[in-house]
This record gives sequence, C-alpha cells and structure tokens, in this order.
Amino acid sequence: MARKLFISFLGTGNYSKCVYYDAKHQYSPTNFIQCATLEQIGAQHWDESDAVRIFTTEKAKELNWNKTLKDREYDGLEKQLNSMNLKADVQSVGICDGKDETEMWDMFETVFSQIKEGDNIYVDLTHAFRYQPMLMLVLTNYAKFLKDITVSHISYGNWEAGRQGGRTTVVDGQEYILSPIVNLLQLSQLQDWATAAADFIQNGYVDKMSELATGSIRLLQKDEATRSNDNRKLASFVGGLKTLVEERQTCRGLDICSGATQQKLMNQAGELGEVVIKPLEPILEKVSKALPKSDGSLYNCLDAAQWCYDNHLYQQSATILQEGVVTYFCERHGIAINNEEERGVVNSAFKIKADALPQSEWDVKPGLKDKLMELLDDILLSKPAIFNAFGNISEIRNDYNHAGFRSKRKPQSPDNIKKNIKKALLCFKQCLTDDYEAKARVRRVFVNLSNHPSADWDEGQKHAASAYGEIVDLPFPSVPTSCSDKDMDKLVKKTISTVQKVAYPACEVTVHVMGEMTLTYRIVSQLKARGIHCVASTSERIVKDLGNGERISQFHFVAFREY
Repeated sequence: MARKLFISFLGTGNYSKCVYYDAKHQYSPTNFIQCATLEQIGAQHWDESDAVRIFTTEKAKELNWNKTLKDREYDGLEKQLNSMNLKADVQSVGICDGKDETEMWDMFETVFSQIKEGDNIYVDLTHAFRYQPMLMLVLTNYAKFLKDITVSHISYGNWEAGRQGGRTTVVDGQEYILSPIVNLLQLSQLQDWATAAADFIQNGYVDKMSELATGSIRLLQKDEATRSNDNRKLASFVGGLKTLVEERQTCRGLDICSGATQQKLMNQAGELGEVVIKPLEPILEKVSKALPKSDGSLYNCLDAAQWCYDNHLYQQSATILQEGVVTYFCERHGIAINNEEERGVVNSAFKIKADALPQSEWDVKPGLKDKLMELLDDILLSKPAIFNAFGNISEIRNDYNHAGFRSKRKPQSPDNIKKNIKKALLCFKQCLTDDYEAKARVRRVFVNLSNHPSADWDEGQKHAASAYGEIVDLPFPSVPTSCSDKDMDKLVKKTISTVQKVAYPACEVTVHVMGEMTLTYRIVSQLKARGIHCVASTSERIVKDLGNGERISQFHFVAFREY
C-alpha cells in the first residue's frame, strides 16, 4: 500500500488560535493550520509507515517548532503534533531561506528527497512563502513523472478571511474565529488535465485522461461540495474516448466502419455540462473539436487511418486503410463486409487490375466470377492511381507482418513506408468520392504519345482525334542505341505511369502511340493488357516530282488504326 506523506511549510508568525473548517466539518481549535489539516485528512488513522514532514527555516524552527517557545503564548508545533498521538513518522526538515536561485534549487532538492516512489501526497500551502507555492506545484508535477506519486490533497488555511469575515464559534465555552480551509487540489488536477489533453490531441495518448477520469473525478465525487452529475458525464465521455482510441490501435474494423463510438462521443460531448474545475471547460471543448464526425464507413476508415498515421501508428494506418477501401467496394457491389471469402474477390479485382492479369490467371471460385467481372467494370477501379495505391498498401502490410524478413522482396525503408501510406491516404480521399466518379463517367481521353504535337496536325487529324475524347499530348521518349532490356522495361513502366496520370479519371482512354518500334511494341502490349485502346495514325504519301531530279514527299493523314 502506498505511503501517505503530509508536506507543510512552517512560518515565523505569531499564530492566534482559531477553528478551521471546510464544507463538512469544523476542526479542533489550534494555533497551527498543520494540526487542523492533519485532522481534516484523517491522519489519526495513518500507521507507522506514513510520514509527516514539516519544512522549517532556522528562524521558523526557533519561533514555532520547538516544544518550548520564547515570546509565545502557545506550545510549539512539535509538541502540539505529539499531543495528537499520531502513529506516522513526524519530523521537521531544515530548509534554507530561499533568497536566490541557488537556495531555491537547494530547497527543491530537500523537499524532493523526502518523497518516495509511489507516495500518496498531502500538501498544506498555508505558510509557504514567496515562490514556495509555485515550487510545490511544479515539484509535485515533477514527482508524478519521476516517482509515480499521487497528489490527493492540496489546501490553504485562510485565517485572514476568517478574521475579516467575523464568523465565530464556541468550543468548550471559548469563542474562536472561524477560518476556512480552501481546497486547492483542483489546480493540480487542471495541470494534469491540460497535459493529458495535449497528449491526446498531439500524440493520440488517452491513458492519462482515463486515469484522471477514474482518479481525480472519484476524488471530486467523494466531496459533497464538488459532487455532481456532470462529473459522471465527464468520466463517461473519457471512457468513450479511450474506447475510440483502442478501436484504432487494435484495428477493430467493424467498429470503425459503423462509427457508433464516434457518434456516441459526439452526443456525449454535446451533453457535457459545467465541471467543477471551471478552467477545464475550454480544454474539454478543444478535445471535443478534435473528435471525428461519423460520416459513413469509408470516411470513418479514412479518418481512422489518417489519425493512426498522424500518431505514428503506421501499421494500423495501413491495415485500416486497405480494409476500409475493400469495405467500400464491398458495399458498392452488395458483398458481405464480414465475409472473408467474399472480401477476397475485391482484393482479386485490385490485383488483376494492377498486374494486368489475363483471365487464365484469375484465382476466383466459379460462383464468384460474375461478381468479380462486375467489380472489374467499376469506373472507380479503372484509375491506375487507385489500384496502384492499393497495391502499395498491400505490400506495406506484408512487409510489416513479416518484419521485413522476405526473400523475394527487399524490405522497405521507414521513410518509404511513411511516404507510401501518406500518398495512398491522399489518393483514396481524392478518388473515392462522388465528384470524382461523376467526372470519370463523362470524361473520354485521347493521349497523343508521339513527337508530333497535336497543335501541328491538320484539321482532319485533329477532328478524328477529338472523336475519341479530350486530346492530351505526351512526348514519346527517346531510346538510346545502347539501351538494355532492363532499361527498356524501366522506360516502359515510367511511360505507362505517365500516360495513366494524365489520362484518368476517364470512362474511356485511347492512346496514340507512334515512335521507336521496339519501345512502341512494348508500350502497346502493356497498355492493351490493361484494357486501354491503342491506335496508330495512317497516312498517304504523296510524292511530287520537281523535274530537276528532286522530289518532295508529303504525308496526308487518313485515319487512326487500332493496334
């Protein structure tokens, strides 16, 4: 069980006896706030493993700690604490006056050294002098990190307010001023909440908020003065936030697709009322604004994948992104999203498109072939960027699942993994939309892959090309005489990638290929394997004899002929 540790600073003033009180009790008359606070926190029931540490300067020790005091009408704090018969270990600890930075850090180290790992801390700041209250707030936060402490109590005995207020009480026939003990624990809790909220917004960490929801809110609910239904709502909201994060961390696709947790959180955010820690409200508002809105399975998955990417959960991002896209196409084509075999048809469609597989190499059960054909005709699956991005994400998942230990594939570098996930996210956000689909259904493209720009064509050729769709010019690549087969393959791949980038979105693509013969053959073969029409221009050669042994050859376009 954690050790309980009470920390207080002793001042040099001449303290009048009064009765300190809080919302629940009035405490025994005393000259020292430390005695009242120890009574308030139930230190009478602490055991020998617990501790009370009173930090005193030399002057404070002389004027208010020693059992026998000079020029005082009351006993020193040491004697008064002894009269409480506490079982806890009670000690005074000497500190410097703190007159400069060196002494400030010396004081910091002295107080910090009294704290043990896992302590449960109770702090009285009544006689903390100059910057000591700030020092204690910083020190306890520091100790939370380094020594895993819990701060259960911070208070201030406001004797001056009691004197000015004029309220009194009678104990054993004696009248005493009533002075309030002010609960300052919420200042520490606010600091914790701000740090935890920043952790969630900036890094996706929700554990600290969850701990606060169960810890600090439990403390608030224990106190009648701070107990409220709004605290329970806050705890429920943070619990939902943790569920949302865990769904993403563990790739719970069905939950992410449904968006039920997101929708519930949005509803709870709207119902959050007034919290006891007033400055916490704008922090919670900022957390609420960072929540995604549930907007259909695709967008829920894209948002979850983006969140994972932003919070460095790259494996989860790739997994959720790929499965979210598969789910989207399942829903478009009436396929059960939780049927692994049927989902496999969508994956097959992507692979066929990406690798330009002939029908003889399709790996699909006869009963699912019609659904596969339907998928292959989907206008959104015609864009190479989509199936290429899908292929990249599949490759990343495999690389992750095997930790890079693959004999046939070189492991991807961390930078490439992050870059490809980012590109795929952008691609799917841009392409899997109604606007993109509407544009794709009406756009037809004629790519002029040659070194004869369409601006130089005669009107007949321009008119014939326009019948195929919007004309886009691309220069035919030059082929060095020393070009190897490997270099040719790279040139083909690069050229086809460029064609695909300029051609889509479109419902129909035709490519006019005219250039070096061997490269033309390779390009046309690859394009046709992908279902893209390829044409060549045919022309008549008209030779005119100039009569002096010279002739002029002129070519007149006749038609485009399909390869």
